[in-house]
Amino acid sequence: MLVLTRKAGDSFFIGDDIKVTVMETNGNVVKIAIDAPKNFNILRTELKEAGEVNREALNSLEDIFNKDIGENIKSLTDRLNIKNKNK
Repeated sequence: MLVLTRKAGDSFFIGDDIKVTVMETNGNVVKIAIDAPKNFNILRTELKEAGEVNREALNSLEDIFNKDIGENIKSLTDRLNIKNKNK
């Protein structure tokens, strides 16, 4: 990890395309501006972590849903087979 000390108005580059500028400091709060290509995703840590938690929850729900669907299809198939045997 690279740690930099910058003052308000100072900038630095990440690669050739991303410019980070310290806009303002106020106590322990730092306001920064990021100038990056539009196709470059910039996401705050708490949003990224929330997205990961949501994806995990969605995957769990999909697993439960798919299991229930599978069991329901098997039950329906078993019932249809029983009815066909009785004909």
